[in-house]
Amino acid sequence: MKKIILSLTILGVMPVEVRSQGAATFHVFPQIADGVLSDGTGYTSILLATNVSPQPARCRLQPYGRGLDSRFSGSSTFTLPTSGSFNILTTVAALNVLLPLTTGYATLSCDQPVVAEVAYTYFSPAGVISGATVFPSPATTRAQLIMVTGSRLAIAVANDTDSPGQYQLRVLNSSGQTVVTGTLSVPARSNSARFLDELVTLPANLTGAVSITGFSGSFSVVGLFFVGPAFLSQTAVTFDTVNSAGTNQPPVVNAGADQTITLPSLANLSGTATDDGLPSGSTLTTTWSKLSGPGTVTFGNVTMRTTTASFSAAGSYMLRLTASDGVLSTSDDVAITINDAPVPAPAPAPAPAPAPAPTSGSTWITGNFDYGTMPISAIPWSKYTHVLMFTMSVDSNADLVKQWVSLADIAPFVRAGHAAGKKVLITFQDNYVGDGPLAWAAATAGANADKLAANMAAFVNTHGFDGVDLDWESKVNVSQYITLISKLRAALPAGKLITMNVGDWEGLPSVVSASYTNVDQVNVMCFDMDYESYAWHNDALLNAGTRRPACDSRLAAFSGVPKSKIGVGVPFYGRRWRGVTAPLQPGGTKQGEIRYGSLVTDPSRWQASYLKCDPTYVAEYLSIPSLNEFISFNGQRSVAEIVKWGKAQGYGGFMSFSMGKEYVPSATGDARSPLSTILYNEVAGSTAP
Repeated sequence: MKKIILSLTILGVMPVEVRSQGAATFHVFPQIADGVLSDGTGYTSILLATNVSPQPARCRLQPYGRGLDSRFSGSSTFTLPTSGSFNILTTVAALNVLLPLTTGYATLSCDQPVVAEVAYTYFSPAGVISGATVFPSPATTRAQLIMVTGSRLAIAVANDTDSPGQYQLRVLNSSGQTVVTGTLSVPARSNSARFLDELVTLPANLTGAVSITGFSGSFSVVGLFFVGPAFLSQTAVTFDTVNSAGTNQPPVVNAGADQTITLPSLANLSGTATDDGLPSGSTLTTTWSKLSGPGTVTFGNVTMRTTTASFSAAGSYMLRLTASDGVLSTSDDVAITINDAPVPAPAPAPAPAPAPAPTSGSTWITGNFDYGTMPISAIPWSKYTHVLMFTMSVDSNADLVKQWVSLADIAPFVRAGHAAGKKVLITFQDNYVGDGPLAWAAATAGANADKLAANMAAFVNTHGFDGVDLDWESKVNVSQYITLISKLRAALPAGKLITMNVGDWEGLPSVVSASYTNVDQVNVMCFDMDYESYAWHNDALLNAGTRRPACDSRLAAFSGVPKSKIGVGVPFYGRRWRGVTAPLQPGGTKQGEIRYGSLVTDPSRWQASYLKCDPTYVAEYLSIPSLNEFISFNGQRSVAEIVKWGKAQGYGGFMSFSMGKEYVPSATGDARSPLSTILYNEVAGSTAP
C-alpha cells in the first residue's frame, strides 16, 4: 500500500488578509463536471445551498461551459424561504443520464447570504470510486495551494470576468524558495482544470506550495489531491496586501424573474444590485442592455434597476443587468419571451405546397437551426432544401417535452421556411431533458410506441411542419426503434417526411437497414470523431487504410442501404486541444468545442501562418505554437473536398450541423454564413436548391 505523508509547511509571505469560507451572497465554484469518458468512468457534481438569513433568499445558478447549463436537473433559479431551508441541484449523470463529459465552472448569486458547497463524485459502471466536497472560492488576485509528495495536485482556475486572464505560477519548496515558474491563460468567463505537472516541470519528491498571482484581474481557484483515481479537495488560501479599507468585492446583481408577455405590452423589469461600498468613495451604477433577440429593445431608463422595456418584434430575448462599483462589475441575465399580438383568425387556407421529396436524381442540403445561436431572420434559406428545428424530446410516458426549442419561435420559423419554398422539420433528440436517453426505450415499448408516433404526428400537423427528424443516439433499442419508424410512417399524412441522424454505433446501422424504405433521408453524422486517447480531427474525411475514425469508414457501416438515401454530415464546429500543435501528437488535452463563426473572428488564432491541411486524412486544422494549441475544424476548403468526394461516391445529399455554429453576426450577406455558402455552391453551382 502506498503511504502518503502529509507535512505542515510554513512559508514566509507578506502580511495577508485571509478570507473565510462561509455565508455570502455570491459564490464561485471553479470546476463543475458531468458525464462519462470513453472508458466508462465519469464525474457528477451536486450543489447544496442553505439559507442562513431570516429573510427569503432568491438565488440563481449560472454555469459556464459548453452545454453545462443543460446538465443540471431542476431550475437554475430558486428561492430558499427561511433560515435553514436548502436546495440541491444535481447534474444529470447523478440521475444515470450518461452523456459525454463536459466541464466548466459555475456561480451562485443570491440576494441574501447563503452557505453553498459542491460534492464531486468519480464513478465507474461498478459504482463510486472517489468523491470530495468543495467549498466556493472567493475572487482574489493571489492564492496559494499546498503540494504533497506522493500525490498529484490538480488546480481549477475560473476567470469570472469579461477580460482574458493571465496568471503567474510560482512553485515553492518547504523553505519558501521559488524552484520553478510558469504562466496560465484563461479566457473570459471560462475555466482551466489541469494537473500542475502539465503546466510546469516539477522537481521530484517536492513538498511545498504553488502560488498563483493574477497579472490582470481576479480569479477563483480550488485544488484537488489525486492518488491514483482517489482525490481529496483543497481550499486555497486567498489573500491580498492588508489595508484599512478592506478588500473590494464585486457587486451582487439579480436581473429578476423570466417573463412572457404579449405585444404591445411592456415588460416590467425589477432588478436588484448591492455592493460592499468599496472602493472608498465609489458609486454603484447599473445598466440594462440587450444581449440577444430578433428586434429592437427600448428601455424606459437604461440606468434604473426597476424600469420598463418595449420590443419591436416578437421572439425570444435575453436582457442583461450589469452593476459596477467603478472597478469590478457583475452581470445577470433575464429571459423575456414576446408573443405576437393576437389577430383575428384568418379563413382556413391550404398550407404552402411542399417541394417534392428528394429522389435518386436530386441532391438535398439539410441544415440544423438550433435556438439561441442565431435569429430566424438570419437563416440562409437559399442555401438549403430542408431546415430542421433543433430540438424537442420525449419522456418515459411517450409525451413530448421541450428541449432547446422556443415554442414562441415555431410559427415564425415555419412561416419563414415555407415563404422561402423550403421543407421545415422538427427534430426529436434523446438527450438532456426529462429522463434523457433512457426515456426513449420506455416511450417506444409496447403500446407506448403507438402513442409516441401519434403525438409526433399531431405536433407536426398542429404546427405545420413538413415532417419529423429522429435523433435517437444513446441506449438504443434496435427493434423498438424500427417499430417506432414504421408506426410513425403510418401516423403521418401522405407527403410528410421522416429523416434520421445516425452513426455507426448502438445498432443504428441495423435500424437503418430495416427501415430505410420508410425514411426519406439518413444523414450520417461525420463528426465528433476525436474520441480516442490521442489528438485527432473532429471530421477526418478518409481513414487512409488505417483504423482511425473517419467519415468514409463511418459511412461504410451503411453499405447495405441505397446511397441515394444517405446524406454526409458536415460539422460547422471543431475542437480545441491544449499541449499539442498537430494531430496524432501524444499528451494533448481536449478543451471542448469551438464554433467556426467564433474561430474566424479570433485574431489570436485565425492567422494564415497557422492554417494547415492534413492531405492524408483530408482535414483542416490550426497549428498554433505560441499557444501550444491544435484546433481541428472544417473550413471552406475541407467542405469543398467533402462535397466533391460525396458526389463522386453517389450519396444522396449533405447535412450541416449547425448553421448557428458558423454564424458571423458582424458580417453581411453570404459572409454571415460562409460554410453554408460554400456547401451550396459546391453542391448546386448556380442553380438554387
